[in-house]
Amino acid sequence: MPVTTTPCLLPETVSGDVNDDGIVSAADFLKLVQYIINPEKQICSKTLDMNGDGKIDLADAVELKILFLG
Repeated sequence: MPVTTTPCLLPETVSGDVNDDGIVSAADFLKLVQYIINPEKQICSKTLDMNGDGKIDLADAVELKILFLG
């Protein structure tokens, strides 16, 4: 799916930091799922493709969940 992007707020992006607040948390998972459901929302794209397959989908949400749950 095409990604509608906005500039990331932080100069150094963290993979999985979807809401661009500097940490990876459940809030990032929620924002990624919301984006997958409604890809017209604007989001910082550098952090979305968690599994590196070039697509933003539920597989990325699963990878993000694994990342923040440890």
